[in-house]
Amino acid sequence: MNDETTALYRFFSKSDELLYIGISNCIPRRFDQHGDTKPWYTQVARMTVEHHPNRTKALIAEKAAIHAEKPKYNIQHNRRSSKRSTTAAPGRWLFASAISGVQFQTDLHLYGELDCSGVVGDYDHLDGEGQLAVYLEYLEENYPQWLEDDEVPILWSVRGRSVSAFAPFQVGKFALEAVGGPMDDFLSDFTWPVDRSTREDLDFFKLPVRIDRFPEFAEALDWMPSPLQPTCPLRSILDSRECRVRRPLGWRPPW
Repeated sequence: MNDETTALYRFFSKSDELLYIGISNCIPRRFDQHGDTKPWYTQVARMTVEHHPNRTKALIAEKAAIHAEKPKYNIQHNRRSSKRSTTAAPGRWLFASAISGVQFQTDLHLYGELDCSGVVGDYDHLDGEGQLAVYLEYLEENYPQWLEDDEVPILWSVRGRSVSAFAPFQVGKFALEAVGGPMDDFLSDFTWPVDRSTREDLDFFKLPVRIDRFPEFAEALDWMPSPLQPTCPLRSILDSRECRVRRPLGWRPPW
């Protein structure tokens, strides 16, 4: 594995139109993946790369760059893709862009990502167990104290149709230590959602949780956090799995 430095890259067309902004811990592999899966990749004529000291800071820089520069093919964080109203689509929650005033009506959910689990996106050719092994190697090399303390920070996002933003009320290690302070979140970008039927305010701690961005990794981890849970007891999860594997045939609890 490489060190914790993470690259933020930009793709441009021949006419110098900004096509895409992304981050990666392994640039060559990530570019190969774009070439295999993105029809627009043939439009890329040049690119720029800037380096950030860790994936946390690269994630924050990526969101800010997409907001400000509006690349053509980004969806997540891109206000270009939010210019049209989504009120025609059925959904429970009503809210508006704090910048443009565009109205949204969509279901929302929480997505929890172990601090740098995005690193597995560079290894999607592996199965879930392989991705988990890559992530553990990354933590052991860069953040061994998180494993020792049994507290791996969780980064939360609020997501819906045409909507993605960091979740509010994150007071754990990710927001306060890795980032260095509070960060812009859903309530910086949008008004407070209300139920379209009851007009009651959304309770962010009651949103459903999905961890399906990297399904193979999630299946291998076999653990679901509570809404806005600040950390994951990863060491205990792995210790529990190891104990189950070593359990003698015919073992029964003593009670």
